[in-house]
Amino acid sequence: MTRSIGLLWAAICAGAGCADGDGPADAGCVPASCAASCAAAGYRDGMCDGALCRCSGAFDADAGVEDGDTAETEAEAEAEAADDAADEAGREDVGVESGCEGFDSAGVAGGYSGTFAGMIRSPVGDGPMEGDVDFVMEETGPGAWSFDGTMRGTAMGGVYPWSCSVQGLADCERLVGVFYDGVVEIEGAPYGFEGTMGASFEPYRFPDGTFAGSCTDCPFPVTGDGTWTATHL
Repeated sequence: MTRSIGLLWAAICAGAGCADGDGPADAGCVPASCAASCAAAGYRDGMCDGALCRCSGAFDADAGVEDGDTAETEAEAEAEAADDAADEAGREDVGVESGCEGFDSAGVAGGYSGTFAGMIRSPVGDGPMEGDVDFVMEETGPGAWSFDGTMRGTAMGGVYPWSCSVQGLADCERLVGVFYDGVVEIEGAPYGFEGTMGASFEPYRFPDGTFAGSCTDCPFPVTGDGTWTATHL
C-alpha cells in the first residue's frame, strides 16, 4: 500500500515537488487546483496551507476510496436496489389494480349462471340450439381465477338434447376456456363434440360470451356456434 501511495504522489507532484509529503507544493496554491489534485490521487479533501496543498482522508489503494466512503457507497447501492425493487413491486400492484378496477376480488369467486343460444349447422340442414350455462369461479392468484361447470340444452328446436363440461381461466378483463366431453343424442345415438369459449369480464358478469365447436365423431361435418351470458349468483 505504501508503494502505491508513493507512486500516486509521484504522479501528482511531477514537475512541482511536494512539501512534507502532504501534497503538491505551489508558491501560489489555488484552492480549486489543490482540491482537484488531491481528488485525482484518491483523497477526499485538499486544502491550501499557505503555499502548500495538503490532502486529507486516508487513501485505500485497493478500493480507490476511503474505507468509510466504501461502506457508504455500498449502503447507498443497497438502498438504491431496495428502492428499485419497491418501485417494481409498485408497478406490478398498479397493473393488477388498474386491470381490476371495480372488482372486489373476494366477491368474484362463487357460482355464475346464464343462458346460451346459437345455431347448429350440417349438410342436412341448420337449426337453433339453446340452453343454460353454469360454472363456479375459484381464485388462483391476485386478479386471476379458474372456472369449471357445464352447458346443457337442446338442438334443432328442442329435438336433440345435449350437454358438455366447461372450464378455463379468467382475469379482470376476460375469460378464455373450452367445452369438452360434449354429447348430443340424435335418434337415440350419442355423438361427441368439443370447442372453445370466451368472454369479456365485468363486475360481476360475463356480458358478451361466444362459443364455437364441432362434432368429433359424426358421420358428416357438424359445427355449432353462438353467444352466452352469465352473472354471479
